[in-house]
Amino acid sequence: VDQALLGMQESKNNLVKSVVPRQLKYDVGVENGVTIVRFSELLDLSKMKDEEVMAMIEGFILTADRYQHVVQFENLLQKDWRKYDFTSPLPKPVAVNPIEFIFD
Repeated sequence: VDQALLGMQESKNNLVKSVVPRQLKYDVGVENGVTIVRFSELLDLSKMKDEEVMAMIEGFILTADRYQHVVQFENLLQKDWRKYDFTSPLPKPVAVNPIEFIFD
């Protein structure tokens, strides 16, 4: 799971864009059955577009779910954002949310 989450910043081709901005630095570890995504610097989600934040968060939790893991974020300025409470592990996803595709 850690390799998969760390690899999310890489785009394997020009058809798929990474959901994790390249400038963000983070580490991944597993503690007591919870996958911890720890940002190297305090991350202020308000400095990102809402759709980028949603894609990143859901990308992490959906990828972790493939390995039967839940995710806890650390080093975020916000303690909550939209429906997410970052003070505890995020719940397993029920389904993927539809997103609007934007072609550059």
